[in-house]
This record gives sequence, C-alpha cells and structure tokens, in this order.
Amino acid sequence: SVEIERIFEDHLETVGARYAGEMHSWDVVNEPFWPDHGAPGGFRRGPWFDAMGEDYIARAFRRIARIDKTAKLVLNEAFCEQNDRLGISVRERMIPLIDRMLDKGLKLDAIGLQAHIKPQLAFDIDAFLRFLDEIAKRKLKIYLSEFDVDDESFPRESVKRDEMVAQWTTKFLMPVLKNPAVEAVITWHLADKYTWYREPQVAARRKRDFEARPLPFDDAMREKPMAAAMRSALLAAPNR
Repeated sequence: SVEIERIFEDHLETVGARYAGEMHSWDVVNEPFWPDHGAPGGFRRGPWFDAMGEDYIARAFRRIARIDKTAKLVLNEAFCEQNDRLGISVRERMIPLIDRMLDKGLKLDAIGLQAHIKPQLAFDIDAFLRFLDEIAKRKLKIYLSEFDVDDESFPRESVKRDEMVAQWTTKFLMPVLKNPAVEAVITWHLADKYTWYREPQVAARRKRDFEARPLPFDDAMREKPMAAAMRSALLAAPNR
C-alpha cells in the first residue's frame, strides 16, 4: 500500500509538473464508479482505490491543484447519459461524490460527462437534463468530454446511418446546450478512421460487421451530416 501510494504521488508530480501552465484542463480522476465491482460506494476497483479507498480522489485533486495553478480541474465520468441500470446508478452516486468533494474544499471546476451516445440503450433526455441542472446548481461547469454516437444498431447503408447519427446528435445536443453550464463539446476523435469503436478489441465485441461511423468527419476527413448537426446545435445555443 505504501509503495502504491508512492507511485501514485510520483505519477501526479511527474505528469502534472511537465505540463503545468500549458493545459486548459485536467481530467484529474476518470471514471471513478463501476458499481458491478461490488466495492463500497459503487467505486471502480483499481490500485488507487484498493490502496486508499475514496480518499485517492481528494489526494489527486489536492496534488494537481498545488502543481498547476492555471488549469481547470475536472472529475470525468462515463455512462451518465444512459438511462439503464448502470447509467442511473452512476448518476445517483455522482452528485453525493461532488458534494463531498466541495465540502472538503477541493478545487473542482467542472464535471466531464463522456457522452458516448448509445441509441441501443435506454435513453431519457429529461432525466439527463435534470442531472445537468443538479451539477449547475453547484456552480460547476460541464464538459461533454468524449462525444460520439454509436451506430451499431442503425442500418448497414452508410448514407442512412450517417443521417441517423446526425439525428441523434441533434436530439442530444440541442436540449443539453440550453444549459449555460455546458461549456465544452469535445468529440472522441474527429474522423471515423480514428474512432475507438474500430480498435480491434472494441470492434471484436460489436455485433455488426460494418465499420463504425460515429464522428463528424469520415475516413478522408470529409464533413458528414453529424458535423452540420453539431454546428447547428452550437449556433442555436444561448450565449455563454
């Protein structure tokens, strides 16, 4: 445990100091929850949690805040846009964790929500919008940090598939961007050829045999309907 804590501190110091003053923001802690691990509080098991429990989160934020005085500090999480068992359970745990962090006086500037939209899973935009309101009430910014639209459940024909990805982009971003706390929309890569859905391990789990097209530009960096949908949603959003 002592050795793991030393590695933890060394990692934060080495990486943080290397880029201090150069970063817009740090995802200080990524994906803290995975309730299926059965750990207390629904946390994701791993070397840091196993050695320090939930306190690893506060330790990481305190250390990075000391190292880098200019970057925004972000707690980043996945699944929250889903309205399935996993998404609901993570959302329910996120707000109490945020409150505990704020009660400790930690520098916490924004909540990152990955926004890997999966139309094949349960989805309830109103539940997600209420969750955003709860974050905004705490005077925190919101970054959509890994936005893409999984097209696995859509028809094979690419033109139709691209249209449906764009429709889901509009369905998600238009209402979400009405909340002025949402200050960033970051796609998880820009072009389809680089998507994580094409990485061998991920692609092997997909039930369809066509290559994923979840991003605003195609393999040749040509604009797709998703790009136009993103532009329209951003232009329609209230001024920040």
